[in-house]
Parts: sequence; structure tokens; C-alpha cells
Amino acid sequence: MNTKPLSRTSKLKLTGLQKRLDELRKNLGVQPPGALIFSAYQSPEDDERVIVEADGYGGATLRVVVGDYPSDYTTQFEQNYATESSALECAEEKRLE
Repeated sequence: MNTKPLSRTSKLKLTGLQKRLDELRKNLGVQPPGALIFSAYQSPEDDERVIVEADGYGGATLRVVVGDYPSDYTTQFEQNYATESSALECAEEKRLE
């Protein structure tokens, strides 16, 4: 954890790198890390929610959660996928179970 403020030069370097990463992800069609790319309740009367969160490298994690996502929830199921699209496909199947 950083305990001292970053110098102006360090902040500028980080900003420049982040801009380059953002542009690269945009060109590759990859969502940034932690981006919520799918969220749906499994059924109208159920409190289980299916979510897909991008890993920032083209893959994603599918979770079935219960509770108040993202602040107070319990994970019932979790699986990582190599592509965002495969996670989304499985999320649709989970939602319809």
C-alpha cells in the first residue's frame, strides 16, 4: 500500500500507461478489470443473481450470488472463463435454470 503521495511525474506516467491500456482494450474488444458485463436475477421471485465480471485480459468470472451485490453478498457458485463471450453464454444458461 502506498503511504506517500505520488510525485507529479509518477502520476503522469501512470496516467499515460492507463490511457494506453484503455485504448488497447478498446481495440481488442476487452472490458476493463472488474467491469460488470452481465447481471440478472435467476427468476423474478428468487434472490439469486447471476453476474459476470471481466478480468481485463479477455476472460471473465461468472458468479451466482445471494444478497445485495456488490456490497453484501454470498457467492453460491463461481467459475472463470477464458473469454468474456463464453462467460456470457454460460450466464444466460444459468439464469434460465
